[in-house]
Amino acid sequence: MIVEVQAKSTCKAESNTFEGFCVTKPPCRRACLKEKFTDGKCSKILRRCICYKPCVFDGKMINTGAETLAEEANTLAEALLEEEMMDN
Repeated sequence: MIVEVQAKSTCKAESNTFEGFCVTKPPCRRACLKEKFTDGKCSKILRRCICYKPCVFDGKMINTGAETLAEEANTLAEALLEEEMMDN
């Protein structure tokens, strides 16, 4: 039996190709699009390029190593912390 699960949330990850401090959206967005994301924005505090795409469970999570998942969790934790700081 094959089960597909799709979530209606947004996944975030720091760009792997953007270099330097992120100041304006267009260069960040271009880098993210090249990395197969749907959008990119500069983080407000750390000035990093953060890429966005819809989250879906497509089996890739099963095939990735624990190191990759840990890195993704750290990146998401940093982004959530930054959002919390901006909301206060």
